[in-house]
Amino acid sequence: PGEYEIAGSFYGEQAAAFKDGTWYLVDAAGNASATAFEDIKMDLYNCHIQNGIILAKENGKYHMYDTELQRIGDFSADDVDICIDLEGIAFKKGDLWGFADSQGNVLVEPAYAGAKSFANGYAAVCNADGLWGVINSRYELVIDYAYLSVSYFSSAETSWVSTFEGTVQLMKFMFE
Repeated sequence: PGEYEIAGSFYGEQAAAFKDGTWYLVDAAGNASATAFEDIKMDLYNCHIQNGIILAKENGKYHMYDTELQRIGDFSADDVDICIDLEGIAFKKGDLWGFADSQGNVLVEPAYAGAKSFANGYAAVCNADGLWGVINSRYELVIDYAYLSVSYFSSAETSWVSTFEGTVQLMKFMFE
């Protein structure tokens, strides 16, 4: 207790922990791995492993790693979103966002001002005007750009959205 400034949830025998500006993977005794990162993306449950991959920043770029900390492919990005499911992970290169699969293959070249990773078949995307809409797994816009923010979709096709500054509401969308 108190040895790390931030600590995530354990997955198997490890958790991500932050100390002195650096992220490590630590075991139950608090021993840090030799591998250190500038950042590790944590999922909604504060876990560092998301669908079998770790999204971490090393030498100024985010990469994908397996659970043994071996880099997956040659994927690199300026920023990444968390991996909700394996349909597409939002990533940023330059000023734009696109989508990649869990092997680091680009599914959609960066073309959006903002994006959230796919969750339950849908992903929120932002246009140049700062408004959010939603695409489906075929990358078709199925909800027009009309929201200040859109969160991840649940299996019940619901998402938290904001239509006015300072407000958030849970909306159920009906898709065909």
